[in-house]
Amino acid sequence: MTSSKTLSIICILIAVLGWSVLPGCQAESTEPRIEVKTENLYRDKNQTYTYVRGDLEDCRNLSIRYLEGDIKGHKTFGLQVEVMRGNILDGQAKINVLHGDIVGGQGVVVNVLIGEDFTGKAKVLKRITEEEAGF
Repeated sequence: MTSSKTLSIICILIAVLGWSVLPGCQAESTEPRIEVKTENLYRDKNQTYTYVRGDLEDCRNLSIRYLEGDIKGHKTFGLQVEVMRGNILDGQAKINVLHGDIVGGQGVVVNVLIGEDFTGKAKVLKRITEEEAGF
């Protein structure tokens, strides 16, 4: 009997020590880092921003939560934007909600457009007016 009690106690101690020694196994709750830029971005690449107020020119592989500015530059590609207020003048981008116009660009994809597609080439899933959007 004592050997089974000893074995049980040893197993419990190993389990407790294992959890305390391996903090990587415990769930950690951290808030995402907030990145804000209030300037034009030129040739910026491989970054993630929460908010950008400025134009993007010849940028590559950016992920932006909210963009207030224009996208331009024929070398611009790989942009992922959640919400944008501005115009697409050139480049390639995927935008969830765009409040502005599409004037140029190749491979532009917009889920919701509040504005006009002057190129006729963009893939727009839904277009709504400013009145429908509540502006």
